[in-house]
Amino acid sequence: MPLILGAGIVLAQFFLAGSVFAADRDSPQLAIIKYLGALNGVAMQCGQLAQIQRIKRALVWRLPKQRALGALYDAESQRSFLAFASQKERCPDETDFATSVAIGLQQLTEQFPQESEQ
Repeated sequence: MPLILGAGIVLAQFFLAGSVFAADRDSPQLAIIKYLGALNGVAMQCGQLAQIQRIKRALVWRLPKQRALGALYDAESQRSFLAFASQKERCPDETDFATSVAIGLQQLTEQFPQESEQ
């Protein structure tokens, strides 16, 4: 019985967190997290390890430590990774892709100007 209650609490927290972000799903902050997640999925498909590291390092430094934000990023990374593979996309030029990442990271800094506490 306690296990079922514990699972119910976890599910309730998940859905509550989701409803908070559902209300803000169009916010610029969430949009940049999703954009960087999409770039990360492409970088994973194309073996661009340096860009993966750049993105993750920036997210760790900038984002508030909230599980829902990390989950949003991970979900978008996975979606992008799978979509890229299923659509048989060609990997972008490394220089152009690095520029896209730099633009995304600049937008991240604008949306989350304070560094998170480590």
